[in-house]
Amino acid sequence: MESFREIIDAFGVANLATLFGVPKSHIRTMKVRNVIPPQYWRKILEAQKPNGATAIDLPMLDDLYAASREAPQ
Repeated sequence: MESFREIIDAFGVANLATLFGVPKSHIRTMKVRNVIPPQYWRKILEAQKPNGATAIDLPMLDDLYAASREAPQ
């Protein structure tokens, strides 16, 4: 996984909305902004990973978050 968009695509908008307890529109906004805020990371780490997303770990999320804060929107 090289972006939060890829993580969102791997899980699916509807699945992440359910997992996070937020509307699907919130997940779509995260995808457009290419960011998943840290308060949701634990849920991602504890969730059953879809195919291709098994390598998600805390250092990866931290690196992606740091990169998303540096990149122009």
